[in-house]
Amino acid sequence: MDSFEDEPRPLSEVLWWIDRLTTQVWLERHKGREHRVQAGKTKIVTREEWNETPNRSTYDAIVDEIWNGALKTAKKAERDLGPESVGPYDDFEWGMLSGKLSALRWAMGDGR
Repeated sequence: MDSFEDEPRPLSEVLWWIDRLTTQVWLERHKGREHRVQAGKTKIVTREEWNETPNRSTYDAIVDEIWNGALKTAKKAERDLGPESVGPYDDFEWGMLSGKLSALRWAMGDGR
């Protein structure tokens, strides 16, 4: 009987996939926030406005300088990932993406 044994993936490949999946998850969440900003559900505020409102929710508002940085990061992420790896994702795809990332992080020692 022939024996077959999978070779473990090299650490560099696992780390590459963790980075890629993290970027995909971040970008999908960013796109959700972008939709809320465009719909007027999340307000872009100045740092001063943010500080004037204690216990402000990040769901309701985002500081303008952080938002501008996030927009630049999203454009870079879209270029790096390529159009085939950018959502939107249906519920199944989102679950697979999140599950893969969770499994890789677990294998690397997170969540002990």
